[in-house]
Amino acid sequence: MEADMLLKLPYHVQKKVVESLDPQDLFELSQTSEKMREMVKSIKIKAKFVVSFVESHAKVRVILMKNQRDFEFLFNQLPLDNKKIVTRVLNETVFEECIFLCDNKMHCKYENVNQGILIVFHYLSDLFQGYIETLAVDPETIELERFFGKCEGKIGETQILKINRVGNAISQEKLDFLIENIRVGSSFYLQSNPPDDYQNDKILGMDIIYIMSSHFLKRSHLINLNCISATFRNSLFTYSDIREFLCHWLHSNDDKLQYLEIQMVLNLEGIRQIRRGLQVVKMSKGNRDQYFPRVRFGENTGDHLDAKWIHLPPSSGPNQEFDIFRPSDQKLATARFSNNLFQLFVWHVPYPVGPIVERIRKMPKWRADQIREKLTANGLVVPEEG
Repeated sequence: MEADMLLKLPYHVQKKVVESLDPQDLFELSQTSEKMREMVKSIKIKAKFVVSFVESHAKVRVILMKNQRDFEFLFNQLPLDNKKIVTRVLNETVFEECIFLCDNKMHCKYENVNQGILIVFHYLSDLFQGYIETLAVDPETIELERFFGKCEGKIGETQILKINRVGNAISQEKLDFLIENIRVGSSFYLQSNPPDDYQNDKILGMDIIYIMSSHFLKRSHLINLNCISATFRNSLFTYSDIREFLCHWLHSNDDKLQYLEIQMVLNLEGIRQIRRGLQVVKMSKGNRDQYFPRVRFGENTGDHLDAKWIHLPPSSGPNQEFDIFRPSDQKLATARFSNNLFQLFVWHVPYPVGPIVERIRKMPKWRADQIREKLTANGLVVPEEG
């Protein structure tokens, strides 16, 4: 069908045709004329955006909500093939050097990359209805107030914020500005060096937290965590900080935490210090693997970190791995220490009381009473056979 013919069709037919197209086809269709662009806009196709101002990953990506099909603009990442260069005009700005790398990727060469990203984003966000799902920035290279001002209504629902300024410090003012402009519950990736005395408790309430330089975090940050998954690299946490956190978790009603990873200096004496005084559940690896065989922690976060599928390897010794049990809601957690990493896995499934009862039922009464007494001492209530 010729593009002009589409404009002569009834609206309900236009809607069906437009909704069947991929985002790159919709973009190309919008380039044919101003009337066609307005017609595509009128269909109000819902989408979400990935916007990256990080030089090595400079891009704008649009993802249709309905079918997850996507279209991506990449900036200054590859040499252009002169035979395939095309020109595109977005909001009166001419992009003279563009090529299609494949069906859903367009590579653009533009002198001012940040300005080019803004122009492309505003064009696509005007064409499609949606919000920025993932934002990756180097806060020292873009004008934050100008960007957020131009993206009003598109930025508040951002689910993933990545701050990337590797090897360089970031000012407290700019870090605060970014954190305060996204909703609590987002995923937060900080790959920059914040000030040593940096404080912003909003970070602690985000669902997924990854901080590359965690030297500014203190014990109070651990105690006040309210996240699903947290990874703290290059931390200054002590053994007493970890022990205090575990004691706090055992007596809390935290129903959110699934995974915690802390990079710190470890030795056997320090691990024993953490374990000392904790009520440890002696659950064999075989039983743990049987009842909790594979659990997904965190989310698929795109460019930098993939989904974490954790399957516990064989125990490296009694002081390197142990289980703790929280009687209030019968949650089991496994603490692991290896390669200067402390990891805590919270198993969000009920402790396997049922299979234990089945085994006890087949035992002599004296033996069943012994097992029940030991489990009760660990806070686990195994019901009498009835």
